[in-house]
Amino acid sequence: MKLIVQGNNIVACVSDDSPHFPDAIPAPEGFIEDLAFSYTYDGTKFNLDITPTLIKETQTNLDTFAQRKGYDNIISAVSYINSSNTIYRSDANTAIYLRDETWSALNTIIDQIKANTIQVTSYSQIANSLPALVWPV
Repeated sequence: MKLIVQGNNIVACVSDDSPHFPDAIPAPEGFIEDLAFSYTYDGTKFNLDITPTLIKETQTNLDTFAQRKGYDNIISAVSYINSSNTIYRSDANTAIYLRDETWSALNTIIDQIKANTIQVTSYSQIANSLPALVWPV
């Protein structure tokens, strides 16, 4: 696979044997095509901005957490904050607390990535640094 780059951004992926793009750059080893537009190119190497992947995985985990209790997603769970039903209201409080703690922790990690104080290449590297998403018994 080769990549068409404009400025510092990938704008298209083409096959290795495409004669129409002689200036296309070979994709680096381990290139993830589904994340092609999250990479940047500094003229010598490709860099993957992992931030969109971390955000997406975090949101998915928050939604899955809410779904374990029967809510459509985390937004649905927190919407019960003013419910007259004490169980729903309690669920909403838990969901809000864990949502806020999770995003706060993730934003700290993203700040560290941007400051180059940590290197993260996958969600699994940071998963244990986020709060455990567990409903109280």
